[in-house]
Amino acid sequence: MRRVIASPAGRVNSCEKLAAKALFAVAATVTADQITSRHVREAFALIRDGGYAQTTRRLAATYLKRLLNQLVADGVHPSLPAQVPNLPSPHPRAVTVTVAQLDNLIAAAPPWLRLVILLCHDCALRSGTARKLTWSHVVENTICVPTKRGAVARVPVSGRLQALLEHCPKGDGPLVQLMFGKRMPETTLSLYWRQLLAVTGCPKGLRLHDLRRTMAEKAYEVTGDLRLVQLLLGHGALGSTLHYLQRPAARLTAQLAAAVHEVTK
Repeated sequence: MRRVIASPAGRVNSCEKLAAKALFAVAATVTADQITSRHVREAFALIRDGGYAQTTRRLAATYLKRLLNQLVADGVHPSLPAQVPNLPSPHPRAVTVTVAQLDNLIAAAPPWLRLVILLCHDCALRSGTARKLTWSHVVENTICVPTKRGAVARVPVSGRLQALLEHCPKGDGPLVQLMFGKRMPETTLSLYWRQLLAVTGCPKGLRLHDLRRTMAEKAYEVTGDLRLVQLLLGHGALGSTLHYLQRPAARLTAQLAAAVHEVTK
């Protein structure tokens, strides 16, 4: 059971690791052909009841099923993968920030955290991507970042972000770290973000990812072009983009009704 299961790209993501750890925890002392339904139930329970986010639980359960399928060649009974229950998809998070909240966050944040905020909002980047961004990703007035599907997303730099980047030291390593002045663990960002929310009076459950969602909704409200928002977010599937646009759903319905009326009149 010490077999390493890698993704097609040769990397193992956190949900795959969670699935592998859960199965190893309950079946470390047996061989693949000795894994039973009990082991599958116990591994699934570790994922379901481990206090993980709903999306993480769902993906890890999917990877557990995939892992068992891969282990069929080593002796796992072919019926076992189907015994992993399917968890429901999470309800889309529809939290966005107001203009006033964003202005307060930008005004109160130290320069390095302001950089993170602008990258997450103005460029609609994920916080993890924003933390790792280096000067090599900045090409003229564009941020070039790899997407999950292996492509490169090119996002224009806003005027206020460009002004802030002019004060960022040159050098190797992440831009945020260069502005922070030293190595910055992920926990440091989380701590400062929570402190910033408290200082500005913003809801304590607000996430940096909500800034990305806010920009997606603003971009759609301005352009009405789903493909443009898809390009901004770097999504391979349009369904992933629609997942971000829960509040403008009424506008989509109205546009559809108008289109049907136009075609059938």
